[in-house]
Amino acid sequence: MDQFIENLRTHIAPEQLSHFAKTLSLMKVDAFFEFKVLDRDSEDPKDFSQFRIQVKQTQPTRTGRIFTQKEIVTRAQQLFADLRFINYRIVPVTFSPDFSIVTTEWINQQMNDLGLKNSDVGRQTGINKSTLSLFFTGKKNLTLMHKSLLWYYFHSFRVSRDLLQVIDKLSEMEE
Repeated sequence: MDQFIENLRTHIAPEQLSHFAKTLSLMKVDAFFEFKVLDRDSEDPKDFSQFRIQVKQTQPTRTGRIFTQKEIVTRAQQLFADLRFINYRIVPVTFSPDFSIVTTEWINQQMNDLGLKNSDVGRQTGINKSTLSLFFTGKKNLTLMHKSLLWYYFHSFRVSRDLLQVIDKLSEMEE
């Protein structure tokens, strides 16, 4: 993408290029978007007649936000809105958690970090106590569905906790 920006220099004003580069950088930092030029019709790097740009969210945002394909396309189109001479197609790639990290050790670590007990996790996820016990004793393997459920459960729990901490701080500031 750096080469892409460099090639834009001959087509747009320095202020517009600077704005584009800053906005691109913010999207990388704030939304965890990764941009990659996939292919183009022309071999000439300064020809912007037709190409595809992959926009991938590599992790949830700091607020826990996971974007849909449509949201990724919309945000990327906003980035390219002022570059009307470019004929492009956005190829969105949504964030996909790595569920292989969800092991009983990982679950225990999450529970310890968040101050949760087996009974909390069981009640809040619908996984019954005996099934959780079988997971922790190694008598039953975690299925992909359980891993997915637990990953999203802990993710949402952290997001909620972090949001409440921000609200509490704001309330303290008002007092």
